[in-house]
Amino acid sequence: MRPARLKAATTLLTVGFTCLAALYVNAHVKNSAAPLHPAVVNRPSAPASQPESSLNLSPSVKTGDVTPVTSTYAS
Repeated sequence: MRPARLKAATTLLTVGFTCLAALYVNAHVKNSAAPLHPAVVNRPSAPASQPESSLNLSPSVKTGDVTPVTSTYAS
């Protein structure tokens, strides 16, 4: 009898938490009017000229003359 009560209680808790999670998700829907990149407040001004040794970050992929990684110790 005890295992049946334990299974019933576990099932009831699982169903209850699933319903609570569904209610939580439905209450916190995505706001499509929300800005993806909000404006920065008190943004520091850029320097007049960048020194010659400054780091230039660009969103590009550069190739190299190294051997490609084909496996790791975890693969």
